[in-house]
Amino acid sequence: MKLALPLSLLGILLSSTLSAERHDKLTCEVVDDGDKIIQCTYSASRLEEERPVQFIWRSETTPHDDRERTLMVPALHGSVYDYRYYYGRALGKWDVTVNDLDGNPLATTSFVLP
Repeated sequence: MKLALPLSLLGILLSSTLSAERHDKLTCEVVDDGDKIIQCTYSASRLEEERPVQFIWRSETTPHDDRERTLMVPALHGSVYDYRYYYGRALGKWDVTVNDLDGNPLATTSFVLP
């Protein structure tokens, strides 16, 4: 019984530590600062070395508008973004994924262009 509380607290601490180790996030927004663009920002933990990530843009309705682009997250930085011009993009649902170079997904999101 005396061991139950410390073990449960240890479990909570370990699970919060493990979930805190990775907080990869991908958000997309339409930005209009003269040229209307769709900007997708990948955020992750800051590491001491630079690392490449691959942005993959997929349109459900217009696959010829898809794109893959590799960008570098600089050392000690926590984010990098990719963008596409809004005008000329296919309407409908878009899926954006950020992968490491081994093809492992790091973050994903979807949005709809009306």
